[in-house]
Amino acid sequence: MLRTNEIGLMLRYYISIDSSDDGVVENAEIKAENAKVKVKNAKLKQAIEENEARLAKLEQSDKEKAKLIAELNCNVRKIKQEQIIVDVTTQPSTGLGINLDKNLYYSNIKDT
Repeated sequence: MLRTNEIGLMLRYYISIDSSDDGVVENAEIKAENAKVKVKNAKLKQAIEENEARLAKLEQSDKEKAKLIAELNCNVRKIKQEQIIVDVTTQPSTGLGINLDKNLYYSNIKDT
């Protein structure tokens, strides 16, 4: 027959094993959660890199569009200047009137 001391020791041993099992399970759960967090972190880092690449591409596109807009504005100014020349040269020559139109033309060129 087992003595009371032996029974107490055995109970403590089983309680210790049970507590140890709880710790192992808890540790496994924490490791699984950690693995999920690492996967999510990797996905977020990849998304950040992709967004940075998209942003750089959009910024480059904006620069190209700004350059094209500047070229278009320059072309519009040239067309307006040429239109003024055409208007001046197609008006009937009435002496003083043409000189005024030419002065207007030259003042418009200086303004642009």
